[in-house]
Amino acid sequence: MHRGAEAGGPATRVAAHRGGAALWPENSLFAFREALALGVDALEFDLHMTADGEVVVIHDPTLERTTTAARRVRDLKLADLVRARLKTRDGAITDEPIPTFAQVLDLASNGSAELLPEIKVDANRQRYDGIEEKVLALLRTRRLLSRAIIQAFQPETIRRMRELEPSVRTMVAAGRGRPARPRISARATSA
Repeated sequence: MHRGAEAGGPATRVAAHRGGAALWPENSLFAFREALALGVDALEFDLHMTADGEVVVIHDPTLERTTTAARRVRDLKLADLVRARLKTRDGAITDEPIPTFAQVLDLASNGSAELLPEIKVDANRQRYDGIEEKVLALLRTRRLLSRAIIQAFQPETIRRMRELEPSVRTMVAAGRGRPARPRISARATSA
């Protein structure tokens, strides 16, 4: 039973934001494993793309804040990123590498938690060409599309996801300012 259901109200669901960043190194496989072991309802995490087209799980478009490396994710190949180690909130270095989206999906595939991947933009606020196709392909291959709600701050990313897969569940994230509802064609919304 979900929390809140016993009182007759709507169920309160628990999402591990960045895998549970207040408790463990954010967006780390360790954090996702621990969150799943606690029985969270959803895993929330962030997606960027490397220079060689690999989708990786990291919040920032640059590495300095959360890892032992520096530079932009977009400028590095996956082989360059595997040497970087994630840091804790207080700056301690862990043994955890930056995970790939595929690794997170493989970890989550044995459970029932929903997936809340957020597609990010690079340090210049530019989208990653082809990231939507790669995200959908990885979800489809692992048969996890029905458990995912794709998020983005950019309405054009949501539009592209819906064009590629009309049945995909999406969410426009709102930050500062007035949120914009993306206009989706009738063809894209009928499922």
